[in-house]
Amino acid sequence: MTKQCPENDETVDNRLAFIKNLDEYYKTDTIYVDSVYRLTKTGEDDESLPDTLVIYLRESRLFAIEYLDLNDDMNRVIISKQIVSDSVDADRFRINLPDSVEIITLP
Repeated sequence: MTKQCPENDETVDNRLAFIKNLDEYYKTDTIYVDSVYRLTKTGEDDESLPDTLVIYLRESRLFAIEYLDLNDDMNRVIISKQIVSDSVDADRFRINLPDSVEIITLP
């Protein structure tokens, strides 16, 4: 769900990497209708995912996500700004790797 810890000399930016396909990994229960939901992991397939997420909506948009990390410390991600576009340029999804990068396929 979130970026891995940085290597030496990398900066920590703590940005959320992605939120998608949650229904493949979690069962949803309503805490407060139209505003707060608890997502509970349904399987043990991906140990990197939190066991439980609490999702907060404000005006039908994602506002915050809470979860416990491996040390049982509470993590709270606040979505401070969302920009929605009618369309997205496909070039934003093209990867442009330098020649020095070697691509491998894992078995």
